[in-house]
Amino acid sequence: MRRASRRTQSGSNMAYGHCLEPDWLPHVEAIIDVVSDGNCGYRCIASGLRLADVDGWRIVRRRMYDEIIGYEDLWREVLGSSFEIVNNAVHCPEKQERGHLSKNG
Repeated sequence: MRRASRRTQSGSNMAYGHCLEPDWLPHVEAIIDVVSDGNCGYRCIASGLRLADVDGWRIVRRRMYDEIIGYEDLWREVLGSSFEIVNNAVHCPEKQERGHLSKNG
């Protein structure tokens, strides 16, 4: 099974350090290389919040969705015409368990 993220300490192998502005490097504690599966942004946030277990990204995505729906009027005002795009992007269907489809029904 592939790991959800790999943490690279700033003092050691900075594989992506060359992508940062040199002035930023002293302030970087770690670079996190997450699985690029379409949920990588959520995985980055989950890792930063120490929720980097297998479904940590799902928790982040669900909470973002709950925030947008819970304060829909506010977010419609803030996001304007982009509200539906953001709302659809963070909507995350519930995880289906294995065996949710069976031969007998």
